[in-house]
Amino acid sequence: MSHDEWGTRLPKVYRFRSSKYLLCEPYRELERQTIFCSSPEQLNDPMEGFRDIVWCGDNIVWANLLKHYVFCLDQAYLLFQIIGQDERLGSEHIPILGQWDELPTPQLNELFDKTWKKSRDELCLSEFCDRMETAKRKVRRDELLLYLRYIHLEVLSGIQQDWVDHGLAPEEELTQLASEFRNLKPTASKLLELATLAEAEIESFSEVMSFASHQVSEGQRLSHEYHFRDAFSETLKRNRKFLLFDFPQVYVDQLDKLLGPDWYAACFSKSFHNPSMWSHYGDGHKGVCLIFDTSDSTFGSSLDIYRPLRNRVNSGGPSKEEREHSPMQLSDVSYSTRPITIDFFRNIGGRSPALMRLWYTDEGGNVSDCAAHFSTNSGEDSWRERHWADFRSVITSKSKDWEYEQESRLILHGLLDLALDNRRRTLSYNFESLTGIIFGIRTSDEDKVRVIDIIHRKCLASERTDFGFFQAYYSPKHEDIRKFKLQVF
Repeated sequence: MSHDEWGTRLPKVYRFRSSKYLLCEPYRELERQTIFCSSPEQLNDPMEGFRDIVWCGDNIVWANLLKHYVFCLDQAYLLFQIIGQDERLGSEHIPILGQWDELPTPQLNELFDKTWKKSRDELCLSEFCDRMETAKRKVRRDELLLYLRYIHLEVLSGIQQDWVDHGLAPEEELTQLASEFRNLKPTASKLLELATLAEAEIESFSEVMSFASHQVSEGQRLSHEYHFRDAFSETLKRNRKFLLFDFPQVYVDQLDKLLGPDWYAACFSKSFHNPSMWSHYGDGHKGVCLIFDTSDSTFGSSLDIYRPLRNRVNSGGPSKEEREHSPMQLSDVSYSTRPITIDFFRNIGGRSPALMRLWYTDEGGNVSDCAAHFSTNSGEDSWRERHWADFRSVITSKSKDWEYEQESRLILHGLLDLALDNRRRTLSYNFESLTGIIFGIRTSDEDKVRVIDIIHRKCLASERTDFGFFQAYYSPKHEDIRKFKLQVF
């Protein structure tokens, strides 16, 4: 047996960690035997979870998409009126999962209904939706963003005017500023002209027009930043800019949330040999690599994990969280040159009644052809099976540029409308699953001693004698990282 092999073990996975996360407060992952599941934004790839979303449907779903946009902008403006000077607005303030027919008061319902109908009629959005249905084109993010940017300031101005008319906002609030940056008022002919150009295509229409749109938008943002740099508080200035310029882009990015729940991942590798992995994830070779044995389960390769299940209320006492020890699937990441394509209108997740009412039905009660999968129970079951298979494919797919990582991941996700807080994203593993630790080439002796002390105490408590410590080194022969065993205790 070589020094790179020891014992008869099940397949192994490796988790690179810095000493900070393993040993220091508030993490102390080694002492607490914890594994934190990161959000996509916290992972290393900015394209993590990216989907090539296309919008292609009839006038019912297109109209409901535009109505949804007006609703989200209307609610963001409401929050601006409430907290605009005190709290910074962002993506979390866009009610992507909200319902425009269930506003808190009849007055707000009436006000939004008026705002939507005015936007629809003055911007001739119904004609636009008819054109999109007739064309049956696959619209991608950049093209959708172009249309939304084109109507955005006019819709925002209409919302502001409606609030002023009802005495809910001061007249000087946004009108003047919005007017300074508003192009000629969008008309049916101009909006439809964009759609017509896209149909006629020029294959690069969306890309060219999106570039022009970004260029103009960025110039407007910087102009606003410069001319009003001393006019408002920093928070108010940022919030005005968010409403005026950033909103369309943030809205389009947030539409992903309608296709599946928030998800989180803890990343492992099938190999510890790659020097780049030690550099990126092992704190420049100053950290360590944890060695886990996997087990076979009905899910495939898995780790024994304790994870939160539910809250139980004890008699006469506070709620107590229950945890269950069970195998948790490790999903291998696949690597490809193209992201997965998703049809937006046929993959919106959630409960059927709300979907049918908000997205697939018009004001006259007509149902969209895009809702065909809800016509029978078997059709809906089949759709859900495909939907979740596609969702899992998206969150376990990365560009071929990352293929060297040989990644497997533990995945958590919440309900469609419920994100998981840090506590519920922190898993605890069975100590028996942790079979060894590899010290990096530059790991300090102080950190090594602290790691050994923690593991020694755990081994004594569980009467284990089979734990392995290893030292990493660079092998000129193999041109990668190898390890040798340390005799510690």
